[in-house]
Amino acid sequence: MGLSVKQQVRAQRRAARRAIAATRDLAADGEGIARHTLALADNLAIGPGEVVTAYEALPAEPQTQAVCRALTQRAVHVIVPITLASFDLDWHELDDPDR
Repeated sequence: MGLSVKQQVRAQRRAARRAIAATRDLAADGEGIARHTLALADNLAIGPGEVVTAYEALPAEPQTQAVCRALTQRAVHVIVPITLASFDLDWHELDDPDR
């Protein structure tokens, strides 16, 4: 059985993202994301004890470690989605050792 149109489009989009990522400095992109996110956090007065969501970057995506590290250093709780065995999503603190 062939791929559905939706699966074909997703595969094409993933391939396009990988091609773009191959030409980018993903670490530098991640640092840029961190700078802009921290400026936004300042403008929104996001501070200690607040909760923000993030994602953990895949290899072909801009890195998110810098922004997550900077937010946790500000005592902001960073939560990330985790895929459960049932393929449902749950949220966990980024620095939770038991996740």
